[in-house]
Amino acid sequence: MAGATALTGLAVLLSAVITSHVADRSATQVIEHAIGQQFQTVADGRQARLLDEIQGLENLLQTLAHGRLVQDAVYGFIRPFASYQIAPQCSAYSRAAA
Repeated sequence: MAGATALTGLAVLLSAVITSHVADRSATQVIEHAIGQQFQTVADGRQARLLDEIQGLENLLQTLAHGRLVQDAVYGFIRPFASYQIAPQCSAYSRAAA
């Protein structure tokens, strides 16, 4: 009778250990999955925010690039001395030279 009680106690203890190990493994997987989803959600949100920011900056640059002042400034860099060209004029100075 003592042997049967010992075997029953051992079976109960073994089943409790196995059940707790399986439950621990399942709980660990659930927690890791939840944490992974949270990190992925944060990463997706940050990516969307950065893409929106980049799109806004691109729109701003497009708007500025089509502005008259910017086009004049760029033209000034391309041909810096175009505005200083002296056009031939009919004046007293040119008549005196002739």
